Amino acid sequence: MHKSLAASFIAIMILIMGALGQATPALAETEDTLFLILVDRHAVIQSEGGLGLTESFIGLVSTLREGQQVAFVMADAPANVFGPVVAGGAEFKAVHKEFMSALASSEAAAAVNLVNSLGQTFNFLADVEAPAGSTVYTVTGGELRDDVVSSGDTLTLIMNNFKDAQWPVIAVGLPGVSPATSAFLDMISIEFGGDRYELSAIDGFKEIADGILSDRARGGLVEMGSGTLSPSEVITSSIDIAPGTGEATIVFFKDGQQASLRLSNPSGFEASDGDRSVSSVFETPFVVVWRLLDPVPGEWNVEMRGAGQISAWQSTTNKLSVDFLSFDSVPYDLPTELVAFVSDDGELVLVEGVEVRAIITDTEGNITFHQLNDDGVLGDAIAGDGYYGTTISPLGVEGNYPIKLELYWPEYDHSISTMKTVSAQAFPSVQLSVLKTEELKLAERNLVATALVHIKGQPYAISIDQLSVELVSILAEPGILEVLPQSLVNQGQAWGFDIYLTPTNEDLHTLIFNLNMQYAGREYTYTSDSIVVSSLLPPPLPEPIVIVLPEPPPVITPPVLLVNRGLPRELLAIPGIIGVAILGWALYLLTRPKPYGYIYNDQNVLLVDFADLDRSVGAAFFSKNAVRGDELGVSELDGVSFKFAKDRVELLSARTEPTVRVDNQPLIEGEQTTIYDHSWIGTQGKLFSFFLSRPIVQPAPAVGDD
Repeated sequence: MHKSLAASFIAIMILIMGALGQATPALAETEDTLFLILVDRHAVIQSEGGLGLTESFIGLVSTLREGQQVAFVMADAPANVFGPVVAGGAEFKAVHKEFMSALASSEAAAAVNLVNSLGQTFNFLADVEAPAGSTVYTVTGGELRDDVVSSGDTLTLIMNNFKDAQWPVIAVGLPGVSPATSAFLDMISIEFGGDRYELSAIDGFKEIADGILSDRARGGLVEMGSGTLSPSEVITSSIDIAPGTGEATIVFFKDGQQASLRLSNPSGFEASDGDRSVSSVFETPFVVVWRLLDPVPGEWNVEMRGAGQISAWQSTTNKLSVDFLSFDSVPYDLPTELVAFVSDDGELVLVEGVEVRAIITDTEGNITFHQLNDDGVLGDAIAGDGYYGTTISPLGVEGNYPIKLELYWPEYDHSISTMKTVSAQAFPSVQLSVLKTEELKLAERNLVATALVHIKGQPYAISIDQLSVELVSILAEPGILEVLPQSLVNQGQAWGFDIYLTPTNEDLHTLIFNLNMQYAGREYTYTSDSIVVSSLLPPPLPEPIVIVLPEPPPVITPPVLLVNRGLPRELLAIPGIIGVAILGWALYLLTRPKPYGYIYNDQNVLLVDFADLDRSVGAAFFSKNAVRGDELGVSELDGVSFKFAKDRVELLSARTEPTVRVDNQPLIEGEQTTIYDHSWIGTQGKLFSFFLSRPIVQPAPAVGDD
C-alpha cells in the first residue's frame, strides 16, 4: 500500500515539476508532428521473439512516418531519450542503431512502473513543445508490477494531460500479455478512442500499417499476393504505377527471416537499396518496406521467395490532383459551366493522355457522366491551356448535388478523384416587357421597355448600378440610353426599371440586359435575351394610281307582273321562330359568368376588383361576361377588353399603338390570348398584374435583411 502511494506521488510530482536535471534538445521550428516510441525493455526480454517483433515494429512505423520527428525511449531509463531526429533523415540510421543496441543489451532489465515512465514522457514532449497530433506508442507485455496495477487514478490523471495537449497515446501489446497488462493497455486505448494493436508476424503489422496510412490520409494497403511457401516456391505479382505517382510503398510481411523480396522496374532492372534516387528499403526480421519516390510509370514486378508464410501489400500516393474552378452555388434553371484543372501542389500542370470527367448525382440519386475537354469546344474556352471544361444543361431542381471529378489514365486504367458538393438554387433574373420597337422618334426619349428583376417571380431589389443595358449599333453615336428606376425601395435599390432610348440617327438598335452582382457567396452574371428596336423612318407611301373605267351600258329591267295569290303558309311560322330565338338569347344572357379577378400595379396597389366593378345597367346586362378597358378607370388599358368564361379569362386588343404585352409576348390588334393567375400586362411603360384571388402583399425587406 505504501509503495502504491509513493509511486502515485512521484508520478504527480513529475507532472508538476518536470524532469529536473535533464537537458533536452529543443525541436527545430517545424510544423511536423513528433512520434515517440516508449519500449518496456523488461517486457521485450520476457516475450518470445519480442526483440525481433519490436525491431520490426519500430522499422515499420519509422518508414511509414518518414519525414516526421521521431524519438525512442526505454521505460527503465525514461530520462535517456534517443533523438529526436527526422525519420529517414541522415542521422536516423545512427540513432536507430544505437537504440536497438541498448534495447538488445544483455544487462538485466528490471520491471518498471509504466505510469511513471508515461509521466516523464509527457514532460519530455512538453519541454520540446511538441505540436498537437504528436503521438506516443507504448510497447509492453508480460506481467506488470503491482504498483502499476494499483495506479489507476494516477494513470487517468496522466492520460487527461495527454488529451488536453492533443497527444494521442497508442497501446501496443507483445505476445503473451497477462490479464493485468491487457487491462492496462485497454485503459490507455479507451482514453484515446480504442487505438490498440497486438504485435504479430503478419496480421498485427498489417493492422498497424493501415492505421498509420489512414491517419496520414494515404488510404490503406492493397494486397498484392500472399501464401505459405516451401523453400523452392516463388510468388510473383505486379503493381501498375500511374503517371504522377509521387510515392509507392510496398510492404512485405513474413513470419521469419527465410523469405526474401525482389523488385524490378518496368524495364526489367532490379531496384536496389543503393539506388537512392528512386528507392529505399528498410528490412527487419518480420517486415520489409520498399519506398519508391517518383517511380517510373508502368508495371513493376515483385518476386517473393523463401519459406514460411508471407504477404505483400502496396500503397501509392499521387502528387497530382484534379481541382475545381466552378462555383459552389449555381442557378438551378440555367446551363452551368464545369471547369477543372490538374495541379501539382496547387500549381497547374499539363498532363498528356488523360481524361477528365464529372460524375453528378442528382437529388433523387440518379447519376450522370459528363466529359470535360481542353479542345476549345463545348464549354472549354481555350484549347490546350490546361483547363478542362464543359457546359451542362440546367439541373432543374433546387438542392445539393455531389460531384465526383475524376482524372483518368486510360493506358493504365488508373484514376484519382476529388469530391465537391454544388448547391443548385434560384438566382435573380430579368423579365422584360417590350413597349415600343418600331418607328422610334429621333431626338426624343422613347420608352422602349421595362425590366423587372425577380427571383422565381418575386421582385428582388438590387442596386441601380447592378443592372446594365448594352446598346449595340453600327453607328458610332447611336443615341442616349437611360436606365431609370421606377421607384426606389431603400438606399438606392429598386426592382423595376424603365428603359429609354433617344436615337440620334436612323438605325436598328440591339439592347442586351445584364445583371452583375454578388449573390450566394459568388460573382454572378446574368444576360437576358436581346431585343431589337428601330428608329428607321417608315417609307413614303406610293402615289395613288387612278384607273378610269368606262361607263357601263344601261340596264333594262323587264316589267314585273304582280299576282295576288294571298299570304304564303311559310310566313305564318316566322313569329314562332323569332320567339324561340329571343328566348334562347335571353337564357344565354342570363347564364353568362360575372367578371372576376383583380388588377394590381407594380407598386402592389389594387386598381380593379372585377366583381365589384361599377358598370352601367346596359353594359352589365348585354356585356355581362365582357369588360372594356375604358370601364376600368385605368387609361393605359383603354383599347383592350376582358372576356370571362367559367374556366378562363381572355384578353383582347383592339389597338396597335401603344403596344400591349402579356407575359412579355406582344398582343397585336385583333388578337386575343388567355391570361392566368399572376400574368403580367405591360403597356405605355406601366406594368400590371392580374390575379384570380386577392394576394397577400408583404412589405419588401430592408437592406441588410437575410
